[in-house]
Amino acid sequence: MKSVIFLFISFFALTAQVLANSVVNVYSFRKAEIISPLITAFEQEHNVRVNLVYGKPNALLNKFSANADNSQVDVLLTSELGQLQSVKHLLQPINIRTSSIAPQLVDDEYKWVALSLRIRALFSRTNEKPIMSYSELDSEQFYGKLCNRDFNHSYNQQMEKSLHAIGNKQDVKWLKSYVSLLNKRPSGGDRDQLRAVFKNQCDYALANHYYYHMLRNSKKPSDREVAASLSMNFLTTYNGKTPVSATAAAISQYAPNKENAQRFVNYLLSSNAQATIANELHEFAVNKHVRDRQLVHYPNLSLSLQSVKRAL
Repeated sequence: MKSVIFLFISFFALTAQVLANSVVNVYSFRKAEIISPLITAFEQEHNVRVNLVYGKPNALLNKFSANADNSQVDVLLTSELGQLQSVKHLLQPINIRTSSIAPQLVDDEYKWVALSLRIRALFSRTNEKPIMSYSELDSEQFYGKLCNRDFNHSYNQQMEKSLHAIGNKQDVKWLKSYVSLLNKRPSGGDRDQLRAVFKNQCDYALANHYYYHMLRNSKKPSDREVAASLSMNFLTTYNGKTPVSATAAAISQYAPNKENAQRFVNYLLSSNAQATIANELHEFAVNKHVRDRQLVHYPNLSLSLQSVKRAL
């Protein structure tokens, strides 16, 4: 009887130890409330607890790089792919278990993989004549009509890098007269730019496309009113394609929970997680099958996946 009790206690002690070790530690440059549906679903499906630390990219990257070999960080989730370049030597290859991710969205050494795609779209009021290409912005008729957040923000910097990477002079010529295009001194975030168009403070605004969808699906009637007044245009380059930027995931070279880290990243690439990214985060999926379903709603949209790597 004593031996049975001992085995019973040993079993539960071992189970408790396994569960205690079933964790993955994540540095996220994206706010917890934005990615919480993905975290919750992963924890429930895999019985692995996600310890999430959110912070500004530079602060977390500095902390990680200064102490990578002794840190408990397993996974890095970025808000822009380029944020990983300075720590790439501290990352390990990802064992990607799906064939649905285009090679343009995976590092050549598998040190990172894109998780979602964004477009820096141009917004106007629904009764305003739309601008369809970047080259059209190179015109004095648009001087003093544009709202945008600080151009040094990573969203704008990534857009500029993507356009230069594509390499057509007509697509980047407008950047030389960018200041003249502005209606007012840059302030606020992307949603503030959309509200400025609604208030007739400017005729056009640049913003990442998912912020429009956030307003359109907001619980606040005032947000939905803003979205209803706007037209969203995906600007094209000379070849008819629209540049995209990417969020990404990477695994620390010194990850203490390597298997869980690999499991977590692969879950984020799965059809279920990518559907959440598409339907709840309102970003374009990197999983081809999910993205193809999204693009049915945008028949004239052709994404330039090549711009992701070229912009690094």
